[in-house]
Amino acid sequence: MKRSDPFPWVIRKNVELARQIRIVLSRICPSLPQSVTSGIAVALADLWAVGIEHRKNLRRLVQLSGPKDAEELESVVAKFQVSLLSEADYHLKNLKKLIPKLLKVLLRHPENQGNGDVLAPVRRVVRKIMRDAERIKKWRKTTGRTAAGRR
Repeated sequence: MKRSDPFPWVIRKNVELARQIRIVLSRICPSLPQSVTSGIAVALADLWAVGIEHRKNLRRLVQLSGPKDAEELESVVAKFQVSLLSEADYHLKNLKKLIPKLLKVLLRHPENQGNGDVLAPVRRVVRKIMRDAERIKKWRKTTGRTAAGRR
């Protein structure tokens, strides 16, 4: 395994987490297409893995001490751009497409009829995620940066 690959436990946990999320969504929303259930599960689990990698890279960043660490800084920044601006952005875009399908099924669920907006907390979280994704896009445009960090 290459040094830059995530720890094997992260991969195993990611797969298990996606499986658990898919099972929960399938139980709660059996009418939700499997492609939507699996897509949401994989995106959420992969975002968790991106977070693990991000924390690891942050720890590396704060250990740098001076000009001799310029190459290491460049490596860490490149990893931020790949994991946060490419991978996370990709999964957020997928969630933006898939979560409304989940919400549509949930709103039709008999227990949610006449209870007001029981999904308001979910909608707030989704709106926050979408705002964050838009901020990343704007940052890319204003800095002229691509996902690979090139101008």
